[in-house]
Amino acid sequence: RKLPLSQLSGVWLSGEYRLAVPGLKGTLTAIATAVILVLLLVGVLWALRRREAGALLLAGVTGLVILIVLPHVSPYAQGKLLAIAGPSVVFVAFAFLLGARGRLAWPAMGLAAALALAVFGSDVLAYGHDRIAPTARIEAIEQTGDRFAGRGPVLWNEPEEYAKFFARAARVSAPFEPITPQQVQLLAIDGIPLQAPSYQTTLTVPPAGRVEFITPGLPAGQAGTFLTNGFNTGPVGNPNPVQVLASIVGTGEAQVSHPPTHLVRPASEPQRFAGLAAQVPTASRSLYFSEQTVGSNGPTQYFITVKGQRPKVFHMDDPPAIVTNIGAVEDWTVENRAGEAHAFHIHQIHFLVMAINGIPVPNPDLQDTIVLPNWSGHGPYPNVTLRMDFRDPNIAGTFVYHCHILDHEDGGMMSKIQVNPAN
Repeated sequence: RKLPLSQLSGVWLSGEYRLAVPGLKGTLTAIATAVILVLLLVGVLWALRRREAGALLLAGVTGLVILIVLPHVSPYAQGKLLAIAGPSVVFVAFAFLLGARGRLAWPAMGLAAALALAVFGSDVLAYGHDRIAPTARIEAIEQTGDRFAGRGPVLWNEPEEYAKFFARAARVSAPFEPITPQQVQLLAIDGIPLQAPSYQTTLTVPPAGRVEFITPGLPAGQAGTFLTNGFNTGPVGNPNPVQVLASIVGTGEAQVSHPPTHLVRPASEPQRFAGLAAQVPTASRSLYFSEQTVGSNGPTQYFITVKGQRPKVFHMDDPPAIVTNIGAVEDWTVENRAGEAHAFHIHQIHFLVMAINGIPVPNPDLQDTIVLPNWSGHGPYPNVTLRMDFRDPNIAGTFVYHCHILDHEDGGMMSKIQVNPAN
């Protein structure tokens, strides 16, 4: 929910500042907040009368920021502004109380002490509610280390940066450290044969991506493991640890299959995407992935946006973000401005990866999904340049492009493209 402006008072007698304060605590919060906001106005008048330039400057700058900036930023940024402006409000309100003289001095001091206790109590509740360190996880690791002390090695089934310290009583081994990768022959990506096979030890496969490869058989009796290496999705991305997909054991009893001697080839048809690399683009477009979190720990909104348009969570009733025609060949540069990886995917067609981070790709191959790593927070955004082929008349119509990480797609990271028949 939207954070109330009354939180400028610094009083919120609940550990969870995003929720309303119930019961008696809610009543005390409302009373203390009202008193502080009234004292804020009195404090400004007092500073004007006393010509206290420091208090007036602080109150004025804070007020201007709240009036001008607060209505135009995201709920997350609004929460940050309230947290920054709160101490200024409390300071100006308390300046009047602490500056009281004569018969008002002792009542003012008592009221200041009560309000200070309310602000301090709010801070204590918030500190007790939030857990900055993963204490439960660390305690579980430490208990594992104590249980297997002197009985190791203990093999963790996923990368665990705390294990070697907090489970040091046991012998901890990182997963799959001694494995030697074997070369495979990559033949096709996303259902399209490569121009020439390539030999690799690691294949990057995005969500819903496809690879076709051949791996040499193991000698009889030798064991192997087919696994994912894990993938660093970025500081705000989901964990993607090492996982075993299959255990392989070589045998001398495998049946050898022989291909037929007479192959019947289908009738030749025009090849889709033929000669795409040599085509001159008829248009160039720039798109980008971005995210916005609602509140300090709220849901994340996901966007894929054409540059010049406003970021928007996708809805099925939206008009197409891009309109083009059959016969067009376009170069799209797609950036990732988010702190986690995204996977660009488009329906109906494949594309050529012409450049990665501005560096041309020699002999590019066709794909329909490609990973963009997370942005580090500084420097250029990770980007790819993709050559889109809209020459096939069978694709006329409206379809979508999106991030192929399903949570992101479902969260709004999708847009429509409309391909009109050729004029």
